[in-house]
Formats: sequence, structure tokens, C-alpha cells
Amino acid sequence: RRADGRWVDLRVVVVGPVRDARFYRPEPGEVLCAVRLRPEWSARILGAEPADHVGALPEWTPAWAGRLRDAVARVPPENAVAVLRHLLHTVDERHAAAPGDGAAALASSALARLARAGGTTMAFHRVARDLGVSERHLRRTVIRTTGAPPKLHHRVRRLNAAVLAADRTRRPHWSRLAHAFGFHDQA
Repeated sequence: RRADGRWVDLRVVVVGPVRDARFYRPEPGEVLCAVRLRPEWSARILGAEPADHVGALPEWTPAWAGRLRDAVARVPPENAVAVLRHLLHTVDERHAAAPGDGAAALASSALARLARAGGTTMAFHRVARDLGVSERHLRRTVIRTTGAPPKLHHRVRRLNAAVLAADRTRRPHWSRLAHAFGFHDQA
């Protein structure tokens, strides 16, 4: 945005599943408002399969982004809450209007159960059994609908939990955190 607060360049972009760390340095005056979607909802909401956009650069812009961009352009840039409301409203509309997807529902159910079970291999076996499908079928469904294998979802969830626990303390005890969240060492 400009020094007077008006938008200079307003874009809506979708970034697919990212499997490697990336560094991003915003430009001065740049304002970022983001919503992280459950990856298994991507096809339904965005009309794009996450597996087709793994690590995709440059980012992809959905066809309906223009309408959202026009709505956000009327919001003062400093009002990030209003910008996020527009974004969430658009996502909710898209989700409600799209037809259901059995594969996405299966993947969503599996990932939710794995989160509760800690994401272990044994838990994956049980989740597949409880859902009435083979492990292989469930793994392929999760990869197809989210762009990432269940083990990567577990690793990301575990890392985020460790970071959150570290952020809650003034001086994190890294070796205890590493042990508590199942990492083999501090690194």
C-alpha cells in the first residue's frame, strides 16, 4: 500500500502444499492477510487439486479472486479483520455451494482421527480399519486430496505443537521439548 494507506497492488493468491521451508521477506508497506484451508477442502473451495500444486511457484490465482479483490479494495488496508472477514465469507460461500466429495470427506475424517491419536503408524492402521478401508487406499486418498502423505501431516502438526509449547515459555528447554514431541534431538 502507499504511504497514504491506499492499496497499490491487491492480489488474491493460493499457495499449494509446501514440503520445503521457504523464506519470505515482505516489502515495506506490504500487508498480508491469510487463511489456511484444510487441504482436503481445496478442490471443493478453490477448484484445484492440492496434489497438482505441490510447491507451486508462482502462486495460482483462482477464477473467483476478482470478486473478492473488489470487495477487499473497499476496505481500509489497516482493517485486517475486515479483510479476513471478506476472505472467510468467500471461502464459506464456496464451501457451501460446492457439491460434496467422498474422497475429501474420507481424508478429512482420517486426518482428524490421526490428530487425536497422535498420528502414529499404528493409529493410521486403526483409522483405516475404523473407516472400513485399506491402509493403502486411505494413504492414496489423503495424498490425492491434500497433496501430502499422512506422515507429513503428522510431522507438521508435531512441529507446530512444539513451536507453540516453546512460545509459551520464556526460556524454552529445547531438549525436553524435543523429547516431549517425539524428536530424536534438539536439531
